[in-house]
Amino acid sequence: MKLLDTRTTFDLVKLLVFIVVTTLATSVLVVLIGNLSFTPTHEYRAEFVDATGVVKGDDVRIAGVKVGKVTSVDLENAHVRVNFTVNRSTELGSTTSAAVRIKTILGQKFLSLDPAGKANLDKEIPLSRTTPAYDVVDAFSDLATTEEKINTDLVRAITSPEVTKRYADAGVEVAPGTSEQFAEFARNEHVKWAKVVRDSGASAD
Repeated sequence: MKLLDTRTTFDLVKLLVFIVVTTLATSVLVVLIGNLSFTPTHEYRAEFVDATGVVKGDDVRIAGVKVGKVTSVDLENAHVRVNFTVNRSTELGSTTSAAVRIKTILGQKFLSLDPAGKANLDKEIPLSRTTPAYDVVDAFSDLATTEEKINTDLVRAITSPEVTKRYADAGVEVAPGTSEQFAEFARNEHVKWAKVVRDSGASAD
């Protein structure tokens, strides 16, 4: 009877240890997966004309260092209100500015803060001190436009009579493409390499 009690007690101890370890492991996973933080924080908000791509949980950073996270993004009248928290140890002055920046080449965003001012920030960063997102699509469109202009200038240069004559004297025949062909080439290259980067999981971190 005494042996049976000892075995029962041992089994109960093992069960309790298993429950404790499982609970701790689950709690750690919840914190890591949910990007939870128990650091004391201050709540702020920033008004943007456009906050496309910003979502709850995105990083809030100062000089590249994470100091908080976005808690919500709400449409209010003709602008967007981004609510966020920062660590309580982070000081934000009365003229602090905010900007939406691109975190990865795939378009993930983060909120970048530029602390300024002697007094403490009064909970809100107005439209006058915020900079909206510069979209990746817009960036590549601008790049394609620039490339098209460069190609047009190159075509004009290498097809000039003087340059053509020099190439002819060297036995080289100049056959430049059109600016539209070059722009199409640039777009195709962007699609190809964007897929390579996306499949690799690379980021700007």
